[in-house]
Amino acid sequence: VLEKVEPFEMVGPLSAGQASEDEVRE
Repeated sequence: VLEKVEPFEMVGPLSAGQASEDEVRE
């Protein structure tokens, strides 16, 4: 679970788009 929330912070813009969708989905 933590790996899904931290990736966007470690990767940055790469997962920025995915992180936004994950945030809206949750």
